[in-house]
Amino acid sequence: MKKKYEIILLSKYKDNKKIKKIILYYINYLYNIGGKILYVKKLGYKILSYKIKKKKNAYYLCFYILLNPEFLNI
Repeated sequence: MKKKYEIILLSKYKDNKKIKKIILYYINYLYNIGGKILYVKKLGYKILSYKIKKKKNAYYLCFYILLNPEFLNI
């Protein structure tokens, strides 16, 4: 049974072309493992909110997908 997941990716790139390549790569990857992309949200370039990477910037991408839990080891 597929479940709905939210996957957030962080990229050090700001360039629109590189961001598009990253999005296409992960859309193809998730599709190939049986996922269905609901939508991709570009959250933009901002300071990371994770403690392990304090005071560093990254581009946030959020993928909303339907996927079997076995592919995420859950």
